Amino acid sequence: MSLNSDRLLTLARQDAFRPSGRFECLAEDHVPFDHLTGQTRYEQMLIQTVTGPEGLCLVFGAAGTGKTSLISWACHHLPESHVALRVPVAALEDPGDVKVLAGTVIVSAARATADLTDEQRTDLASTAADRRTTRPAGKTFRRGTLGGGPVPAQLHLDLGALYEEYEREGLPVDRFHGLDRLISIFVERQKYLVLVLEDTDAMAGGPGQQADRFLSAVLVLSRELDAPIIVAVQDHHRGASYDRLRQAGREIDIPTLANTENALRSIVARRLHRADLDSAPVSEILDDAAITGLVSVYDESGGNLRQLLAVLQSALDHAVDEQADLLTFPHIRYGIQATRRTR
Repeated sequence: MSLNSDRLLTLARQDAFRPSGRFECLAEDHVPFDHLTGQTRYEQMLIQTVTGPEGLCLVFGAAGTGKTSLISWACHHLPESHVALRVPVAALEDPGDVKVLAGTVIVSAARATADLTDEQRTDLASTAADRRTTRPAGKTFRRGTLGGGPVPAQLHLDLGALYEEYEREGLPVDRFHGLDRLISIFVERQKYLVLVLEDTDAMAGGPGQQADRFLSAVLVLSRELDAPIIVAVQDHHRGASYDRLRQAGREIDIPTLANTENALRSIVARRLHRADLDSAPVSEILDDAAITGLVSVYDESGGNLRQLLAVLQSALDHAVDEQADLLTFPHIRYGIQATRRTR
């Protein structure tokens, strides 16, 4: 087996080009649009918005164009003072109900804290000088992180207590009271909570009235809460509610890449880096005709990077089956046909 075919096999074994479906993994694969375009109108703009006085940021674009990966990258590069909290909305029966949305924020924050045994819980309680909290036996929370870092002991205890109250009492008739308490918990720890609503392309009900009500609920949250909000907006969500929301914050429109060939080479190079193949030039993985074929996929799909990566992964798998040394245009053509069959 040649060096190049061995490299392709390494990439295939790692599913190096397969689009990630996990929000927390997207940041590592993302090549910032600021880098691809040579401007600071995307990732840096998002960070500046949510850490500045405006707070509300709308990331707009069609499905698959890179909204979620942009948001994930920015969330992992926030200053330590800001903590990103991903709030799932796709599974909600009625994401347009502001009370449901508010309750989901509270539960999401509490569930992002750690899964602890009774002994660990006691140890944590002893480290929290200003607070001791006991929890019913058998009640645990998942070990995890907020904003890419571990949850401090005191913050963990406060969030756990808030969640217990929410479960026990439904956290009042006015759930904004619970949200205010949630935000104050972070402020007391010199942290700022950033709410992230990004899974809107899979939101129940899709376009139309459901999406319109959801955007109206986001507008209410942005007006009532002293917390930055990032929301991904699909191209079919534009309407009266979106126009009102846009007036209250800043819009970041996902760009169509102008120098597509160079952009694609940067994206492939990032995947090579993730596979520990930094020494492999992109030209030794794909030939120029393959790059040209991928440009056509990008253009014809309306800038759908997710679809482009799916084509590239199928092409890679086919090339490995053929024991090829290089991805060529026929492999890309095969990848196009394979992804069409699965859609």
